[in-house]
Amino acid sequence: MSLGRKLLQFKRGGLIGAAVALLCGLILHSEFGLNLTERSYDYPFGPRPPIPVNEVVMVYLDEESHKELNQPFNAPWDRSIHARLLERLT
Repeated sequence: MSLGRKLLQFKRGGLIGAAVALLCGLILHSEFGLNLTERSYDYPFGPRPPIPVNEVVMVYLDEESHKELNQPFNAPWDRSIHARLLERLT
């Protein structure tokens, strides 16, 4: 097989690979791809049985809490406050 023919086959393979990559990108960027992405978060939990949730606590960091605990409005809260909250809840 001559060098020219090998280069032509190599070039053809590259073009086919690029076309497949482009097609996959377009498909995954479409509605189908977005749905697939959303479903992929659920796939690891499919085989296991459902775990019932009996107790839920929602913590709301409001303006009054900022003032009462002396926490800044434009920076993250002190992590020790979160640790104390977790200890108290458990």
